[in-house]
Amino acid sequence: MSLSIFRTMPRPTPDNSPAPSSRVPRGGWLAIGFILAAMALLSFYSNVQNARRDHIEKVTITPAAPTTPPPAVTEP
Repeated sequence: MSLSIFRTMPRPTPDNSPAPSSRVPRGGWLAIGFILAAMALLSFYSNVQNARRDHIEKVTITPAAPTTPPPAVTEP
């Protein structure tokens, strides 16, 4: 058995194109920045509302008047 088939195959030529970039695209950075900014604004807004609620909502607890049972009705 002869291995001549492997000798007659052309050798691959080196590819001169640049390697694919492993950098994150600019659109990806913008999306990440937008999401982080939105989360920061939401966090700030919720903290402001939480602080305002303490000043706005005042809870006053008044004890209920003691209830007495109604008088028993007796039939004649």
